[in-house]
Amino acid sequence: MKKQFLSVVFMFALLINTKAQDVIARQHNGQTIFHYGVQPYGDTWLQSVFNACSNGDTVYLPGVTFQCNNPVTLSTGIVLIGTGIHPDSVSVYGANLTKIIFSGSHPLYVVNGANNAEFHGITFGGSVFSVGSTAANQNVSGLKFVRCEFDEDLILGVNVQNTSSNFTIQNCYFQSVLDIKDVQNVTVTGSVLGFGVPEGNQSTTFANCLFLNTGITGASNSTNVLYRDNIFLYPSTGVTIISEASRFYNNLFVLGSGGTLTWGGSAVHNSTDLTNNILSDVLLSPPTNNPYTQFDFEANYHLNPQGSNYLTYRTMSTTAGEVGLFGGNPNTYWKEGVVPFNPHWRELIVPANSVNGMLNISLKAAAQTY
Repeated sequence: MKKQFLSVVFMFALLINTKAQDVIARQHNGQTIFHYGVQPYGDTWLQSVFNACSNGDTVYLPGVTFQCNNPVTLSTGIVLIGTGIHPDSVSVYGANLTKIIFSGSHPLYVVNGANNAEFHGITFGGSVFSVGSTAANQNVSGLKFVRCEFDEDLILGVNVQNTSSNFTIQNCYFQSVLDIKDVQNVTVTGSVLGFGVPEGNQSTTFANCLFLNTGITGASNSTNVLYRDNIFLYPSTGVTIISEASRFYNNLFVLGSGGTLTWGGSAVHNSTDLTNNILSDVLLSPPTNNPYTQFDFEANYHLNPQGSNYLTYRTMSTTAGEVGLFGGNPNTYWKEGVVPFNPHWRELIVPANSVNGMLNISLKAAAQTY
């Protein structure tokens, strides 16, 4: 309870300051330190804050775009929280999306020392997000990514010789590649993947995810990955061959009209992997344009209760629940609005006139239940 109260105070400070000058709030050992920014916001401001951080600090980023022309390096285990990745879920408390955009080949590096770092509610783009900048500093454990968006690649290591382990990814949206780099014990749940997921291994799990035309039918240097309780969308009206040498259990494959699914000799699967050829028979309200290949925050990806196989899809997962984004562990369901876990302002009413010299401001905040 104390932590949530402190978070509300921090976010209120952000609300006040974003009207005149943006500020990054850092919680360190029960104290709040404010780092004020000077436009244009970019790598200098971010790096100065990261340099000031100690393990266990919580850093709240404002709803601005950080346009970075130089690499930024994080080497401490902090919790980094943005405003969210969905526009209509951050505007209530006076913020825009938090975006960290890199130009050219200048990425964000998370390096040795950043064990247990967490990233919440941030859009990363422009260049790759990389764990490690060299083979010597790519070994990190316990990274967590929650409700973030990646417009470019997220690469979990410089090479597959890393000793990184125990990465958790929840409710994230990948427009490009998620490269596992043979990191041990990577779990991806309730996320949207729009491209390939190469270099996974026997300890890589994708559960209750939505795969958009991923190209997973071909070789991606992944072996023995576990795909369970997911929905795969393939627009193909011909034969789709799943040839990756991985494990596929209790997934639903939605193909184009007349499309069929064939398993390659290297793929391991069970009889509970199902197919359907009508997307609207599976999802309640898929996107109007390019629904098999494009993700839309405004679409409704719940299972269609009027679908011909709704009851089957509701109970076909490995946990006897539903497949797709809203199944599995209730604490990892895809969250409507994909807002971060910290308290957010729900209502702010400022009257036009004061009463006896007092301005009665109505302010309401709410925290996430998961």
